[in-house]
Amino acid sequence: MVEGSGKQCVFIPAGQARSPGTGHDNDLARPRAAFARLSSRKPAAGGNQTLLVVEDDPDVRQAVATYLPTLGYTVLAAFPSDALHLAKQHAGAIDLLITDVVMPGISGPELAKKVRALQPGLPILYMSGHIDDAVTRHGVLESKSPFLQKPFNLSELAAAIREALAQS
Repeated sequence: MVEGSGKQCVFIPAGQARSPGTGHDNDLARPRAAFARLSSRKPAAGGNQTLLVVEDDPDVRQAVATYLPTLGYTVLAAFPSDALHLAKQHAGAIDLLITDVVMPGISGPELAKKVRALQPGLPILYMSGHIDDAVTRHGVLESKSPFLQKPFNLSELAAAIREALAQS
């Protein structure tokens, strides 16, 4: 589970209780729009694609970058200000951009536009811990790209990645 926003994010393996007596991760409250999208997803196997993960919270970035290689993915993980440089310097293709929506210096949609200038047609998976209104202001819900509401567990992340890759 990747929880929270800001500096309070933690990594909790899927299926474990968040803390004694509080229930399992599938009991978490989520905004209605995000819940509807997540409830239709099924756990998915990984792949051999290269994923660029852009997240300003180091705990979330590290958790995602540690988990995804166990599914067979190659992961390029970056702080927002380093992401475009990393995308330019990477010798091979990037198969998916996974980006937070609200970040310092550049929004996820702005970053996606710049990375897509380097790689037209690159699929995007947006994620955010912000309420629906903040995500809507950035135009994410109107885009054709999948969206993953934080907090999410790792099986939800894997399923969202497969969904995003399938749309490409």
